[in-house]
Amino acid sequence: CQDAGRCTLLIISVTEGDSIIVQNQTLTFTLGDGDVCDVIECAAVSMCLQEAALITCSAVDMAEEPKLGIARPAKTLVFHVKVIGYEKSIGERVRRNSEQLAFLQSRKAVGVSLFKCGRFRLAAQLFHEVHRRLGYVDEYRGRLKGEDLRGQVADLKRSCLLNRALCALKYGDLVAVILACDGVLDEDLKNVKALLRRAQAQLSLGHFMEAARDARRVLELGTDGSAEAQRLL
Repeated sequence: CQDAGRCTLLIISVTEGDSIIVQNQTLTFTLGDGDVCDVIECAAVSMCLQEAALITCSAVDMAEEPKLGIARPAKTLVFHVKVIGYEKSIGERVRRNSEQLAFLQSRKAVGVSLFKCGRFRLAAQLFHEVHRRLGYVDEYRGRLKGEDLRGQVADLKRSCLLNRALCALKYGDLVAVILACDGVLDEDLKNVKALLRRAQAQLSLGHFMEAARDARRVLELGTDGSAEAQRLL
């Protein structure tokens, strides 16, 4: 299964402690659109047709699912699920680089909408997936013609990394923030958003010298981020 594909998932059971709270229900949804809870989204996108899995979820905010009658659970839930149907997305069917790029731009827009709704983990996963799939389009270095298309690919990759860093800041995965920002700064040493987000993560980790270095770099660039950089010193 892949992002934006249409998935039919059999929920064999959901248990909370010793109690079975859901049994033999079916969900059909578009992967990555946020139609179901994060734990189901994140599990299904890594599964194959006819594959079954047991997923243990202790993050209660990821497991709320009104379609299954699951309100905010008090305990760890165990989901027993099986993929019983799958329809490929447009992105899996198109072959031209320009069409693939247009599809990935549309998926990035879905990620932005998820972020605005507070679905930070799912949005981060979607930005990661778009960036990963851009790696295939990114073979433009050998095949893709046209500077404009090359620029669009580079811009979209940078935007996905920055957005993923922002999502990770929201749910506290500070290492992911740093890695995403590193990816941006490898290509653009003067990217203010990456410097500021990495500085925030470093500060939260207690890496004061590294945070100050990034903040000072922003001040040296004399950009609109100077006020925020000053607060980080």
